Parts: sequence; C-alpha cells; structure tokens
Amino acid sequence: MRALVVGGTGHIGSAVVRELVAHGWRVTVLSRRAGGSRNLVGIDVTWHVGDGHDKADLRAAATGMTLVVDAAAPYPVHPVTPRSDADAHPVAFAVRRTQALLGAAADAGAALIAIGSFVTHKVRERRARSGLGRLRSRTLRRLHPYFAVKEGVEGELLAAARRGQRVGLLNPTGCLGPWDLKPRGLCLVPMVACGELPSTASDTVDFIDVRDVAIGVRRMAETQHFGVPVLLAGHSHPFGDYFAEIARLAGRSAPRLSAPASLGVVALWTAERTLGAIGRRPPWPALSLFIVAECGPVDRSVAQLALGVAPRPLSETLQDALTWYRELGYC
Repeated sequence: MRALVVGGTGHIGSAVVRELVAHGWRVTVLSRRAGGSRNLVGIDVTWHVGDGHDKADLRAAATGMTLVVDAAAPYPVHPVTPRSDADAHPVAFAVRRTQALLGAAADAGAALIAIGSFVTHKVRERRARSGLGRLRSRTLRRLHPYFAVKEGVEGELLAAARRGQRVGLLNPTGCLGPWDLKPRGLCLVPMVACGELPSTASDTVDFIDVRDVAIGVRRMAETQHFGVPVLLAGHSHPFGDYFAEIARLAGRSAPRLSAPASLGVVALWTAERTLGAIGRRPPWPALSLFIVAECGPVDRSVAQLALGVAPRPLSETLQDALTWYRELGYC
C-alpha cells in the first residue's frame, strides 16, 4: 500500500500522513522543499520535492502509487490582491490543477481521494430552498470566488468518477486539532486563548477534528467508497460555545459580545476591497466569516456513519489543539 499525499505538511494533510503510516501504508509527501516538517517529526515518510500544482511534478510523484490523496486543493484567500495565477483566476486555476491531478492518478493506476469542503453540500441545500435565506446565501457566494472554486473542483472530480475513474471526495466542515502550521494570525484557537478576539459570531457552526477527517480518508481507501461526495461533520454549536470552551481551557474569560457573521462579512469585505485598492491585505481575510455565515448546523451523513467516522469529543480536540499551539509558541 503506497500513498502520495499532496499537501502532506498542511493541517489536514499531516493528519492524513500520520493516519496512513500508523496503519501500514508507505507514504510519500509531495513538498516544495526537501527535508522534514515540524508537524511530521518522527513520522516515517518519503519526501518528493516538487510543486503540487505542477502537472509534471504530480505525474512524477504519483508513479508507482496505489493511492493519491489531495490535501492541498486551491483555497483563494486573497482574490482582491492577487499575487499569483491562483489568486487572479482562481476557478480556472483550480479546474486545471484538478485535471492534472486526475491525469496523474490515472496514469499511475492509483485511486484518488480529494478533500474538499462542506460548502458544496450547503450550496445544493440552499438551491433547493426559496426565500430570504436563499437570496442571502446566493449574494454571499457571489461576493467571493471560494464557493465557485469548490464547486468547480468537485464537478471535475465527479465527472471523472462517472467516466469510471476511482475517485473519492470527502467534504469536511471546519477543521480543528493539532499539527496546524498556519501563521498565528490565521489560527482561531491561540487568538481566543490569548484573549485577542473581543467578540464572536452568534451563528451556529460545525467543526470536526483533522484526525477524524484522516480516518475518513483511510476508511474510504479501504472500502473503495468512491464516486459520491461524503459530507463529514463533527459538532454543531453556536460559535460562542467554542470560544467559551477554548477560554475555559486556557484559564481566561470568554468574549461577551456577539453578532451575526453576515454583519462582519460586510465590514471585512469592505475593508478588503478598500485596502486592496492600494495593494494591501487585511490582517484577517474576509473568507473566514463568509464560511461561518454559510455553515449553520450540519448533520452527520449516512455515508459518514457508513465509513465509521465518529467524531471524538470536542473537549479533546480543543485541548490537543491548544497543547500544539503552545508547543509552537503561539500562546
């Protein structure tokens, strides 16, 4: 059992690497730099130096594999201030990359499991409804290309599955847990733990542990559960409940102020546009609140239960995440 994990040093990707290695897989990580990563210290992996967005590098890395896992799907965070083709033309870029990934897996005779986003399920859910909620959702999605990117990627993957290629798609909700290496300013847990966020969103959101997503990847590969996107949900609570639990674990008081995420979206989106006009980026991207505003409560799907993905207790996830961020010196 040989697996290539594209994005194996990322938050979800590192959890996938650890899960596969722990269950007997020989894992190769495709990375732009040689050597290890802080979130994979002590894990027995092979490193393949290359670009996870490059067609030739993907094909070379996938050679000889039985499974390819894409944990590095395009994620357009800064569409207003583009500094790459992925930012300037996010949908076209994401579709081309997905096609290259599908081609690499097909040439190797490997199955492909891609990690997407719950928002594609929410988009389908909203389209089936009518009224003000649908109009609000459609407006938010038109303001940011993230949603179109995720739909475009999923469309390519499912089209390949209909053609007979072994393609699986996991769509988790928001991910928490250890092994995150994002810049501190983009990490929710340490900011709350250090009392840096004075208010929270009043919306209900769902979070799942990255380790549970990794279990879903392994179980999907083992059971050959391909062709249909699987929604992975963890715990649905008002956003303030997460803040309160993180603050409790950190020995701090939780923020008392809260407001709907849609109000914050307007403020952040306006700030992003204003700063973008002079080539600057805001300290906190608007995308985070776009996603919160679109989330709402999420039920665990029948397919998730069939894969055997039962989310671990939320307190365990938050405590382990807090311990990890402390090791990084984030809090």
